[in-house]
Amino acid sequence: MSTDVPVPRDSAFRYYARKITPQFIDTLPDARSKAVAVHALAVSEQWLQRRLAASAYEGKDQALNLLHECGLLIIRALIYAARADGQFDSLEHGALSVVCSGLCTQYEADGFIDEMLTCEIKVQDLADAVQFEEESLDLYFLSSLIVNGAHFIEQNYLEELAAALHITPSAQHRLDEQAEALLKTALVEHGN
Repeated sequence: MSTDVPVPRDSAFRYYARKITPQFIDTLPDARSKAVAVHALAVSEQWLQRRLAASAYEGKDQALNLLHECGLLIIRALIYAARADGQFDSLEHGALSVVCSGLCTQYEADGFIDEMLTCEIKVQDLADAVQFEEESLDLYFLSSLIVNGAHFIEQNYLEELAAALHITPSAQHRLDEQAEALLKTALVEHGN
């Protein structure tokens, strides 16, 4: 669903993501981190546009609040997925720092990530915060993208997330395949 809601010239997304340039993303150490960062930031802009279109647009403050709300949900979903196997490595941390910095500059990225690493994982809380079906699909896709997927604990987490988001097994399989294909392409493009 594409919307063209007028956003101030210095939109909320651009306000936060101004420093998240392709050159900055290229400094990330691996293709997975780059893919996660690029897609999470793109998804947040789509969510913002969709949520602004569904509400009575009231200016930049509302856009900033909606972006913050969307950003926190995306970041929580990514951190939960990254934690699913009980480990949180430096590659996952790198991608999440970029996304967190781009979406929630009022938080110090590492501090927010550290805080999220100690909270209980509640996939139903993620599902309850979703407002549109597209957001459910996006959250699942990003979660599939960040996890390795090979570990049974990660697979169990993705199954639980899909159930909470009301994603059918066939849609889940399709999203997993899309995430895998994107990572293969990213590995070829970035050579790692």
